[in-house]
Amino acid sequence: MTASLRVKNDKYYVALTHTTDGKKNQTWVSTGLTVTGNEGKARQIMLDMLGEKPEQAAPPDMLFSDAVRRWLEDVRHRVDEVTYQGHEVQARAHILPYFDDLQIRLCDVDGETLQTYINVKAKFGCINRCEFAICTDFFRHSAGDFLPPCRDSLPPRQFS
Repeated sequence: MTASLRVKNDKYYVALTHTTDGKKNQTWVSTGLTVTGNEGKARQIMLDMLGEKPEQAAPPDMLFSDAVRRWLEDVRHRVDEVTYQGHEVQARAHILPYFDDLQIRLCDVDGETLQTYINVKAKFGCINRCEFAICTDFFRHSAGDFLPPCRDSLPPRQFS
């Protein structure tokens, strides 16, 4: 079973997807929470429905590449298997080798770091939408929980 948060009429819902007799079925369950200021509570309700513990904040000295691996495991239960496989292939073929070589800590990654990565990949024609989406989705949804608030949260949306 997978779950994701959805918004409908300014309220959070948990969309549960499960397979029965080879068919995918989706059920929306209201959290009863309005969107304003309740994302954390809604996410906790979703995790409770899945019977999972929320992820703990990464240690400040964790490498960015290790945080991406951790994100891959976390996102696995929130997306379809095919989507996860695409994320995993892009991460293992492109993102992880680059950042493994850099040995940069998660707390030191900012928008400029990701923009440099994107520029290097674009120079060789290797960046694609999926890879860019993985970086921005990871940085927007996962790293934001780990980074101090003074860091940039997103890379600029441009290619040089």
